[in-house]
Amino acid sequence: MLGVLSSLPALAAAPKPGEVWREPATGMEFAWVPGGCFDMGCGPWTQDCELYEYPVHRVCVDGFWLGRFEVTQDQWRRVMGASPAANQGDGALPVELVSWHEAKAFAERLSSLGAGVFRLPTEAQWEFAARSGGRPERFAGGAPEDAAGWNYENSGGRSHPAGGKAGNGLGLFDMTGNVFEWCADVFDRGFYARSPRNNPLCTDPGGTPADWRVRRGGSFGNLARDTRTAMRGKLEPGSRDEFTGLRLLREPGGK
Repeated sequence: MLGVLSSLPALAAAPKPGEVWREPATGMEFAWVPGGCFDMGCGPWTQDCELYEYPVHRVCVDGFWLGRFEVTQDQWRRVMGASPAANQGDGALPVELVSWHEAKAFAERLSSLGAGVFRLPTEAQWEFAARSGGRPERFAGGAPEDAAGWNYENSGGRSHPAGGKAGNGLGLFDMTGNVFEWCADVFDRGFYARSPRNNPLCTDPGGTPADWRVRRGGSFGNLARDTRTAMRGKLEPGSRDEFTGLRLLREPGGK
C-alpha cells in the first residue's frame, strides 16, 4: 500500500497568500488572494460612509489572482496600441480616461493571448482584497491615509506611478487612491440589503434610477476620507475621466 501511494504524482501545492504570478506579454504581476469570508461594508473600522455602504453583511469569495498594481500606460499600450490617458509622460503611470466598456475589452483582448482568463473584479472581490483578505482596515493595509495612497491632500492634483505608496497585507498597491478602479458590478444603492452570501455580483440596478457601474478605491482627486475601502463609487459605463482606471483579476488555473 505504501508503495502504491508513493508512486502517485504529488498534488500541486496551493498558492500562498500574496504569491506572485507574472503575465508574459505585459509583465503585469498578479498576487494570489486566498478565498475567505468577511464582513463587507461600512463597519466600526471605518467612518464617513454613505447610506448605500450599509448594511454590513457577510460575504464569502473564492480565491483569485489580482493585479498587484493598477494597469499602467505601458501595459495598456502593449495590448491596445495607444494610451488614452490625460497624464502622460511616464509609462508606469496608471492608464485613465478608460470607460467600463474599454476596460472590459482590454481584459478580453489580454485573455485572447492565452495566458489565462482576465476580467474586472467584482465589488466584493475588490473590497476583500483591498482589506488584505477581509481585515478591518479603513484604508488598504491599515496604514494612515497619507501612507496608503494618493489623494487630494497629498497628490499635487495628478496621478502617480504605480506602487509609490505602501502595499497592503497581500502585496497589493494603490488600492487606496491614485485612480478609481472599475469593477464588474452594476451599481445598485440597495444591493447590500439583498446581496447573496457567496461570490456576489450585482447585474440589476434594482431601484437605482440610472445605468452606472461600480468603481472603487477613490482617486488623487478625492479627499482622503473618500478613499476608504468601504467607499462605493459609480460612473456611467460609457463615461471616461482622468480619475478612473482599472486593475485586472485573473481566474484561478490556467498556465
